[in-house]
Amino acid sequence: MGQRRDLTADYAQMNTQIALIAEDGIKLLIEKGWMEQPPSATDYESLERIRSMIIVLYEKERTLL
Repeated sequence: MGQRRDLTADYAQMNTQIALIAEDGIKLLIEKGWMEQPPSATDYESLERIRSMIIVLYEKERTLL
């Protein structure tokens, strides 16, 4: 039941390299303006207010016809 200790070292080194590549990718996204702020949760309250305003406007238009 011998585990290969060299694989553990290889995986650790690979994880370090992946982290460095990911960091470079994030820096590139910020530099190009493709990601100015980290993704955030959806603001459902704001979406509901907008939806309500659209419904009100639609109902007003329907009564005018």
